[in-house]
Amino acid sequence: MRWADLDAFIQEKMKQTGLPGVSLALITQGEITYAKGYGFRDLEARLLATPNTVYGIASVSKPFTALAILQLVEEGKLSLEDPIEKFLPISARPFGDSIRIWHLLTHTSGIPALDFIEVEIRNTQKTGKKLWNLAEIISWLNKSTGWAEARPGERWFYLNEGYTLLGAIIEKVSGVPYAEYVRKKIFKPLQMDSTGVLGDHFSEFATPYFVSDNAGPTKAIVPSMVVGSEAGLASTVLDLAKFLNCLLNKGAPLISESTFTEMIKPRVFLPQKFIVHDVEPPQYAYGFVVQPFAGRTLIGHPGNITIYTSFIGFIPEEKIGVAVLANAQGYPTAHIAQVALASLLNLNVMQLPFMRLEILKNKIIGIYRSVKGSISVHVQARADAFEMIFRDKSTYQTITMVLERFDENVAIFRTIKDDTIIPATFKLAAETTELVYDCYKFRRVQNSG
Repeated sequence: MRWADLDAFIQEKMKQTGLPGVSLALITQGEITYAKGYGFRDLEARLLATPNTVYGIASVSKPFTALAILQLVEEGKLSLEDPIEKFLPISARPFGDSIRIWHLLTHTSGIPALDFIEVEIRNTQKTGKKLWNLAEIISWLNKSTGWAEARPGERWFYLNEGYTLLGAIIEKVSGVPYAEYVRKKIFKPLQMDSTGVLGDHFSEFATPYFVSDNAGPTKAIVPSMVVGSEAGLASTVLDLAKFLNCLLNKGAPLISESTFTEMIKPRVFLPQKFIVHDVEPPQYAYGFVVQPFAGRTLIGHPGNITIYTSFIGFIPEEKIGVAVLANAQGYPTAHIAQVALASLLNLNVMQLPFMRLEILKNKIIGIYRSVKGSISVHVQARADAFEMIFRDKSTYQTITMVLERFDENVAIFRTIKDDTIIPATFKLAAETTELVYDCYKFRRVQNSG
């Protein structure tokens, strides 16, 4: 797959999921290899997306926040071992232990995900007004003793509000607002002239949209975040390429090489396991996810606030990087990014784990019938989960399937019926896909449900 195939892939996924606009940039050895916009940054005005289109970058904001914290560490203004109560009026101590700055950087505070941002986005669409502020988040955390699930440092719980607190700490230590700090200390040195925060004026700004299965894209209102350090920055793929080049240059000119090495060092495993291949799960560093990719290491971060989705990533061994931004939630930007990286490396895109799952999905979804057609089974996919729906004259039953293993010839799922586990076996090598389940055998008669 090369650029024409990559373009076709992205356009097809946009069509399937209703994504209005996408922008992408690939870099190699410090140079832009490929950059393009797809679809529209504004559907109503029919304005096209380009590499210069500004999007909300959602949680891709977090690497910038982490880097800002590390700059302050280098300046001797704070330590990663400092308890956050040193800077903020926080008394929350999960299981009696202080939350330290590095716990927030790695999402290991012991506090499971909160939903302040999700509620903020929904409230903005309804009222157009800001709902939360920093004081209210701190007040909730100070009353959240029973919400903690682990001691700080023990396990990973993604916590947006932890990065809100990091932004507040940056403001406290530097003496300037978070947005001003990152402009002066990160964006300006890297000449990221089209990067700022949601709410700034940009000449080529992407209108955000909600996308649902039942309706086309619906125009949304741009939200404002509590601090911006969690998910409130806005940028272009070309500006993010400049940031990626800084990372490929081991942090220069923003941080030292030794600090950069600490920044990307894996600290905690994410509670995930790959279905398709037997490799270690992703790990979280300081503001980055570190994961295996085609025998290499992909370091990056995804972002999703429903109305904007994003991904940046780089492969140090190959000195390449990718940035993908979209103005809605649809086909995952992380998947687009990985396909783009595979294309850049001339790899077989179809061997990427999620692509193999998509191929499997196409092979098994559809309508199956028994020998005489008295029983029909509709196999369908919801996100990455599969269901069997049994239908006959008197029965309608939905059974969830969990994939256990598959290859080119067979896919085996585990199902639970009452208090028993029953395998569901799909025979893929036959002329038409066959399903063996319990005492029955079915053949696919229609390719989609």
